Amino acid sequence: MGALLPLRFDLPDPKVFHSHQLNISARVARCDLDLSPEFYDIGLEFQELLPEQKIIIEQMMELYEFQRGTLLSKEAGNIEDWERE
Repeated sequence: MGALLPLRFDLPDPKVFHSHQLNISARVARCDLDLSPEFYDIGLEFQELLPEQKIIIEQMMELYEFQRGTLLSKEAGNIEDWERE
């Protein structure tokens, strides 16, 4: 724990995220064994995010983390357009 890691997220749709990738660093804040012994639950603390990086992370969480069951039924367009619907 405490290690600093460089992270690279390849973003799936530049129309939504206005970029192809996100490069940030994060500190390992937590690391626990998962219920399955082959995996770990890891908590990361992002370091020194720019405002636009924070927006991309928030968009990723909104689009993917909280819609796992539906996996984005909308395939194109801007997130701003989706929020108006």
